[in-house]
Amino acid sequence: MMSKNKFDMYAVLSKPKSEPEKAGKAGEYFAEQLFKLKGWNYEKLPQNILELPKLLKAFGGKRPDYIIEAKPECENTIIVVDAKYHSTENCSKWYMENDEIIKYNGLKKYLEDQYSNYVVYVLFILFPKESNGNKVIFVSLSDFNEIEISYKGTTPIKKINLSSGDFLVEDCILYKQ
Repeated sequence: MMSKNKFDMYAVLSKPKSEPEKAGKAGEYFAEQLFKLKGWNYEKLPQNILELPKLLKAFGGKRPDYIIEAKPECENTIIVVDAKYHSTENCSKWYMENDEIIKYNGLKKYLEDQYSNYVVYVLFILFPKESNGNKVIFVSLSDFNEIEISYKGTTPIKKINLSSGDFLVEDCILYKQ
């Protein structure tokens, strides 16, 4: 018999029509379970493209999935998070298309422009498909910015070596299988 949490995940995954939409919904589902598990305060941002602020659009940015509340000792800090659910070659490598990285950099520039007295962090919470939600890897936008462009076919990408030891990797049981 399927556990309630696993059933909820399948219900969430069944609504989107495309594979990227399913992966996005799964990443968000896992992220929210992780936030609750860690006791982090967060706000989910609506993803309706019609509501994208004109200035954010002018910076070429995209809306993140979440804003995470920074600890009190980290005042003047903005943490925005995008949840990802991707294949990672058994938790060893992860790539993102360069066009998407450019949009995240536009988001960071937009936030820095709007909140000039704040330090802005753009983070990715990656849930490898191979671990089915039971492992999380934290990657910063700055990690992607330090990598040279390579290509997947004709698409410019940046590939992160997750097995380098430079990333925070945690085992987490977000639902019982």
